[in-house]
Amino acid sequence: FFLDLGRNVGTHQKQWATAIKDNWPTAMFLLLPVFALLLKLVYIRSKRFYVEHLVYALHLHSFAYLLFSICRLFLWGAPNFAGHAITIAVLALLFYSLLSLKRTYHRTWKTAIPVFVVVSVAYGIIVMAFAVGNVFVAAMRI
Repeated sequence: FFLDLGRNVGTHQKQWATAIKDNWPTAMFLLLPVFALLLKLVYIRSKRFYVEHLVYALHLHSFAYLLFSICRLFLWGAPNFAGHAITIAVLALLFYSLLSLKRTYHRTWKTAIPVFVVVSVAYGIIVMAFAVGNVFVAAMRI
């Protein structure tokens, strides 16, 4: 099965890349409530409703989309600076995520940093699982 799948992808690389690119917005849309659920689990003892975590997740993801849209403009307009723009965007997103987590959930730096690390690592693993799933879905479609 996997050998046939690999041969199929090898002969249709352009369609495969397009399928991955087309599936990614759906995956990110599905990840929003997953991120909110992760926050709900981390802050299980807080009296916040799931919807409050969902609003925060939407806010944070919107900021990330804005940053990476700006990076996309650099890819088109100034490709030599695009690598630096992506690095700056990732660092800004990490800093903003930590700062917003601290302020939104009223935590001290001492408690916000470990929670930030746990949530970031857990969410990173979930995003990677979605990325692998996206690759398999794209390969099945071509």
